[in-house]
Formats: sequence, C-alpha cells, structure tokens
Amino acid sequence: MTGNTNLQPGAQPVAAAQADKTGLDGVATLLNDYYTALTISDNTLANNSMPPASDAAAKLKMTANTMSAPMRAVLLQLAANGSREVKIVALVNCFRGSCRRSSAILAG
Repeated sequence: MTGNTNLQPGAQPVAAAQADKTGLDGVATLLNDYYTALTISDNTLANNSMPPASDAAAKLKMTANTMSAPMRAVLLQLAANGSREVKIVALVNCFRGSCRRSSAILAG
C-alpha cells in the first residue's frame, strides 16, 4: 500500500502545498512583516518610546540576496531606507532629550 493514511480527504501533503507557493509569495510575506515592524517603530518613536527589536529588515535583505538583480536592488533599497528612517527619528528623539531610549536604535 502506498500513500499517507494520516491525510484527511481533500487535504494536500505539506510538500504539495509548499510547491504551490512561489518565491513572490515568500517575498510578500516578508514585506508584510517589514511593513508591520516599520509601523510599530513609527508609532513607538512618535511617542518617544523605543520600538521592539525586529529582524524583519535582516530577513528581507537575506531573501533579496537570493533574487535576480533587479528584484534584489529594489528589496535591498527598501530595507535600507526603512532602517535609515527609524534611525533618523531615533536621532531626532535623542536631540529632544530621550537619548537613552534611542541609543540602542542608533547603535544598530
């Protein structure tokens, strides 16, 4: 007998479900995660608080390095711009007197 007896009728095996996804599906997920991290950072920095640590930009950069040159350039620039924006706002907050909260962001 062949096959997997643990599957429910109509269910796909994990490998088949993953094969249906493209590389762009993964990029879309990473972009959503990065957008969420930037939104959280924006909200917390606007309130002179330190945003939580996030590895969304690093994941986006790692994935970008596996893509074709045009896509790689777009994703790397997006990750760099978002990180730069967070650091600029943290620096402004530092000048306003909340350096302790901003120093960790500036160091990263």
